[in-house]
Amino acid sequence: MRKMSAPVLLDTSISVASWDSARGVRIIDVLPEKCPYGPADIATQIFMTHEMFLEGTTTKGEQKSSLFTLKIGKFNRMARVFFEKGPKSFIIVLLVPDFFLENQVQEFDKIIEDIAQQFRTHAGEV
Repeated sequence: MRKMSAPVLLDTSISVASWDSARGVRIIDVLPEKCPYGPADIATQIFMTHEMFLEGTTTKGEQKSSLFTLKIGKFNRMARVFFEKGPKSFIIVLLVPDFFLENQVQEFDKIIEDIAQQFRTHAGEV
């Protein structure tokens, strides 16, 4: 297993985005602020792809969440994605270099789930 060094961790980004079917994606926050990986484009692609697979699986007012990993070949990145579909759909995308192993990416799950809970609690304030 490759040990994560400071430069590798600095090559990591995280973004939170919400989705409105009429307006599309809205980036709520992204770190680092000048993320070179196009967080709005990535979020839009993930929302649209996820919609195709989950369309009709959520009843009105129901929240449905999932946590999965995607390879983003265009940027040589792995994405750990938390997706929540419901009245206030949103995603959290953690991008790490693509040499991370699945179990290394999953080590961030607790942090991602904590961010999701904070977003659910404060969604009306953003």
